[in-house]
Amino acid sequence: MKTFIKSVFCFTGLLWLVMTLHGCDNDPLQGGPYWGTASANKNGVPWNGKIRGSEQNGMLGITINKHSSQGFLREDLFIDRIPKTIGAYSIPKTDTTRVYDHVTSSYFTLEDDGDVILDVYFVDANDSTHFVEITSYNPNTEEFTGKFQVRFVRDDRRVKRHPSIPDTIRFTNGNFKTRILQKL
Repeated sequence: MKTFIKSVFCFTGLLWLVMTLHGCDNDPLQGGPYWGTASANKNGVPWNGKIRGSEQNGMLGITINKHSSQGFLREDLFIDRIPKTIGAYSIPKTDTTRVYDHVTSSYFTLEDDGDVILDVYFVDANDSTHFVEITSYNPNTEEFTGKFQVRFVRDDRRVKRHPSIPDTIRFTNGNFKTRILQKL
């Protein structure tokens, strides 16, 4: 009986080890598909990333991802709940609970192979200059262009994971062109 229990225990341990090692994959996470262009100044320095557009409940969204030179995801910038009509819209705050109907945005830094969140940033509620502007929208091709500006502050409820990353991130002179690739 002891031999049987030992065998089961060893088999279970070996199975756990194989599953764990198989689940840890260091291949780059591309996060695609992507289409279009996105650029801005991030804290005064030129910045660009890969972009994709989305639609949920009749509203537009953009996701801009920045990758390391090895292809690993390092930054995520989201702007969601943008009306499908040409115009400028304020971004009053980050709405993580999806309770409100206003435009919302958030920013994340990531590490390892792109699946470990370093720091979380929310829209700075003390700054009223945040906006996203839709400058064109083509309902036939679902392509749209726009501009954005937003300032984020690090969520101080979380432990700061990377001391060299500033607590405030400001995107200015943001421009994008993309199309709806995901309908959520």
